[in-house]
Parts: sequence; C-alpha cells; structure tokens
Amino acid sequence: MNLAALRTIRIRLVAVVLLVCVVMLSMVLWSMQRSHERAHRELFEAYDPTFAARLLVQGVGNGVDGETTRADATLRQMVGLNPTVDLYWVNREGTVLASSTGRPAREFESIPRDMLTRLASSTAEKVGPGVDPRFAGATKPAAIEPIDLGGVPGYLYIVHKDLSLLGSIAWSDLAWLVGCWIALTALAAHFALRGISDPLTRLARHVESLDTANSSMPATDGYSSTAPSEIRRLEHGVGSLAKRIAEQVQALKAADDERRVLFASISHDLRTPISSLAGYIETVASRDHLGDEERKRLCAISLDETKLLVRLLDDLMDLARLASPEMKIDREPFPLSEAVALVYRRFEAAAASKNVVLLVPSGLEACPPLDADPAMVERLLGNLVQNAIEHTPPGGTVRIDARLAGMWAEIQVTDTGPGIPPDQLAQVFERFYHGPAGAGPAKSGLGLGLAIAKRIVELHGGEIRARSPPVRGASIRFTLPLVQESSGQVSFPARFENRSSSSMHERKLGEA
Repeated sequence: MNLAALRTIRIRLVAVVLLVCVVMLSMVLWSMQRSHERAHRELFEAYDPTFAARLLVQGVGNGVDGETTRADATLRQMVGLNPTVDLYWVNREGTVLASSTGRPAREFESIPRDMLTRLASSTAEKVGPGVDPRFAGATKPAAIEPIDLGGVPGYLYIVHKDLSLLGSIAWSDLAWLVGCWIALTALAAHFALRGISDPLTRLARHVESLDTANSSMPATDGYSSTAPSEIRRLEHGVGSLAKRIAEQVQALKAADDERRVLFASISHDLRTPISSLAGYIETVASRDHLGDEERKRLCAISLDETKLLVRLLDDLMDLARLASPEMKIDREPFPLSEAVALVYRRFEAAAASKNVVLLVPSGLEACPPLDADPAMVERLLGNLVQNAIEHTPPGGTVRIDARLAGMWAEIQVTDTGPGIPPDQLAQVFERFYHGPAGAGPAKSGLGLGLAIAKRIVELHGGEIRARSPPVRGASIRFTLPLVQESSGQVSFPARFENRSSSSMHERKLGEA
C-alpha cells in the first residue's frame, strides 16, 4: 500500500473523527458501567437477608436427608428474585454447604470465621465488606443472616455479584458490534469530509500546475457547491491567482518575444546608417585628393545618415518614456491651428521635394482650444504626416482634416499611397510595423511612429484607428479632448496654403 495515500488530509481527518468517536464511546460505556454498578448496588442493599432466610427455611423444610440438595435448588430459585446477588449456605466455621451458583460446594473457598462473626454482630448496617467464595481474596459487599437448617447452625451468606455491562455481552457479539460501528463511522466521515478534501485536492492540483512550463489550465473552473464557504473562497482565490499567474507568464513570454524582435529590429535598422557613416568618414579620411564638391557631397550624406540615426534613437527614447506607467502629461489649453501650422512648416519642404501636395484644414481659428499637451500633440500629428509623406508616391496628396463633435476634436490624416491590406489594419499601431513588403517605398526607421502616436492618444483619453479604402490610400483618424464643448458638429475642410502653384494644387484638391 502506498504510504503517501495514508498521509492525505481525508485519511487524517477520518482518523481524527474515529479517534474522537472511540473516546466518546469509551466515555459513554464508562458512564453506563458506573450507572449499571450503582443500580446493582442499590438492588443489593435493598435485599432483605431475613426474608431470604425465611424463604430458604421454607424451601428446604425440616428434613435431615438431602438438605444440601434442596438447599442448592432453593437458593437457585431465590436468585431469580434478585439476580445481583450470590447466595451461600455456610456453617459457623465458614465452610460452604450449598450455593446458588450451581457449582459443587467443594470448589469454594472457606469464609474466615472472624468475618462471619463481625458481619453477624453488626447491627448498624446490614452490608459490610466480605469475601467472594468463588475467588480467593476478592473483597465484595456482603450481608449475613443466621439460619438453622436440618439442625446445622450456620448463616445465609449473601454476596454482591460483579455484574459488568460488557461482561454480560458475548465477545463475538461485542466485536461484531464495535466493528460495524467503526465501519459505519468511517464511511460516514469519508463522505462527510469529501466536501473539504476534494476542493483541497483540486487546489493542490492547481498549485502543482503552476509549476509546469505550459500550464494553461483554467484554475477557476469546477468549484464545489457542497464545500464549506471558506473552502470555496480559498478555491476561488487560488484559482484567480493561478489564472493571473498564467496570464503574467504569457505576458512575460510576449515581452521576451518583443524584446528579441526589438533587438533584431534595432540592430538591423541602426546598422545601416552606422555602416554608411563609417564608410563615408573612412572615404573622406583616406583620400587626400578629394575635390571640394565631392567632399561636400560625402559630408552631406553623412549628415543625413546622422540625422536618421538621431531620429531612430529619439523614437526609441520617446516610446520608452511614453510606455512608462509613471508618465504624466502636461495638459493646457492651446489652439489646434497652432499645432497644424507648426507641422505644416516642418514638413512643407519634405513634401515639396517629393512632389507631394500637403493640404491642411482652414478656419481652425474658430475651433475651441484643445485640453492636451502641446508638445505631444505636435509629435503625434508630425508622426502621422511624416508617415503619410513617406508612403505617398510623387504626385500624390497628403491632407489633414478636422471635425468637432461634442467635447472632442477629430483629426484625420489621409494619403494617396498604396494603402494598408485589410488583414493588417489591426497591426499598424504595433511596434516595428513597416507595412507589407513591396507595397510601396521603403520606410526608414524602426516602425515606431504609429506606436508612439497611439500611446499619445491613449494618454489623452482619445481613440485612434486606421482605415484603408478599397481603391488606394490610407487614413488615420484620432480624437483629442477640447476645453469646452463645441456647438454641434463643425467640419474644417482642407486647403493648400502655397499660392504660388494654386492651379496645380487646386487640381490635386479636386482629384482628392
């Protein structure tokens, strides 16, 4: 038998219940035995020796022959009146002549003569300490009455029987009774304690499952409705804890995977500008006869690579700062038109160099001020515009539209690039997303621009989402809080700010 099975809580609880029941049974039996002995003692003390002596004399008669046999029979009949006593006919020397036990007189011990004299001379009490003729030296309560049978002077000697409650039951019957009682008690305790042991067993399994590498067991399932409330609460608490630990393990695995992707992306995207910088600097340093134009060209390229490297590092630092739980934003009222104007001036040249039309909304001066962080809003709008310009081919359009609805300003940045596949719309705001391969011009950077934009919008309590029409292009729409509620829904259409090429831009606007 497995010893570990004997150490389970159910076995131990059953053993405790059996032990308590055995102790209680022993106390009950002891109490019953004491009551039994007290009742027998009262019956013995109520027995009248004088009356018994008269019955014996009448039963035996005055004959001489066969008085011993008749005395044995009479004494046995007299015991039926009080089964708590043994009756003996003894002579004055203490020799037993007849008894109610049915045993021959020669098998009994003689009763000391001085004890008979003391009991016979006592008038204060009828009962005193005596000896049992069946057991040498055994002292028991006894009474005595002088009697003369067949001319033989002697005594009717009355001894209290040692009647035990258990002694009156056969050992086989007692063993069967105790065995059945133990079996029934153990069975009842087993089923009664299942409500405690079964939930604890499940809890042990749940806790053991946490030690496995691929534990995904729903530990909050399978609660026992019959278990005590404390066990159910403990089971629910441990199950919830196990579920949270499993979720945290999955989160740690996801974070570890993201860390590996981060290192791979950083090493890949930083290696290109660093390698280019090293090559150009080595070229300038190793060639002594470079012309001024060539030197300027190499230095300009090196400067561009340096700016790209700085931009990549800034994106990493900004995303780490924004992702921190302790990140606080400095809200203040400021006009949306100011942020749009700053972004327009910042990317106007980049759009023109790529022959991309940049359209911005007009009439924003009438827009209520935003309740947001100015630097973050400028970074948010700048990331979206820069991303749109990079993905828009020459001759395309990037436009910014704005609309007010209640306490929110809704801004949308739209481009005419290759768009986003429908199955990737949910991934565009993830870190290191670069878009589908071959969908458009290669994007320089780590793919953190939209992830940073999403985090800025979330810090302001707004929402951001991407949409890609079936024809072409993509749009990113987000919301920011206003200082005061706007009156109804107000739209601010986009227009082109540069008047020098109005005809071309009006045509682009009409096409858009």
